[in-house]
Amino acid sequence: MKKNNQYLIILGATSGVGEECAKLWLKEGGSLILVARNKNKLEKIINNLVKNDSQHIISYHCDVSKKEDINKVCKNIEFWYDESKEIIAMLNCIGYGLFEYFNNIEYNEMENMFKVNVFSTIAFNQFFANFFKHQKKGHLINIASMAGKISTPKSSVYCSTKFALIGYLNSLRLELAKDNIFVTTVNPGPSNTNFFNTADPSGEYLKNLNKIYLLSPEKVSKKIINCIEKNKREINIPFIMNLGNIIYSLFPKLGDFLTRTIFNKK
Repeated sequence: MKKNNQYLIILGATSGVGEECAKLWLKEGGSLILVARNKNKLEKIINNLVKNDSQHIISYHCDVSKKEDINKVCKNIEFWYDESKEIIAMLNCIGYGLFEYFNNIEYNEMENMFKVNVFSTIAFNQFFANFFKHQKKGHLINIASMAGKISTPKSSVYCSTKFALIGYLNSLRLELAKDNIFVTTVNPGPSNTNFFNTADPSGEYLKNLNKIYLLSPEKVSKKIINCIEKNKREINIPFIMNLGNIIYSLFPKLGDFLTRTIFNKK
């Protein structure tokens, strides 16, 4: 069991995997720092979380598309911290997608997707990597996507943000290896979360998707919580999509054909 002075920071904590990880961490006995854009949702989730009197939940409102908001949250955490507390890990669940053909997506949407999915992630990882160096240990866990390994039609910009994110985290892992700081990249396939409310408001993708590919947030969250403080490079789920990624790497022309035809559900 974790101690009540051991904190997990969750960025993007108001739904899906972030919310489920918060529940599981409290069951482990630890405390939480929750960061989210929607203040009302954040307060509602905190009120619904089950904790004992010795556990703590701290929350910060943050629009991660704004650099000043990110800087403010980081400074607040730095000011709050003292040596009686231990931040075990940072879990970044921030991100969104939009399934649209390349010529139909507006520039401002492309820019915002990179701000949220890539630039905010880099900013938070920079801060917490330096923080963990001072603490002399820590764990950076970031949710990317299988879309960062296998591109599909109608998701060119979203896929490119996830490719960029995986590339950044691979480099960061190498830079921090000597500092006792673990970096884990989580690459889930399609998950049954609010992600698709924005990515595909029509609901056609989920309707056409074979259910064997669809992950529950509970399953993804258990994998994440179980890996905390373990030097695990990646979590790639579900197994069948990870196998597809391996096949795609070995046989790229076949992979292009399959993702363009049989596996194209958007």
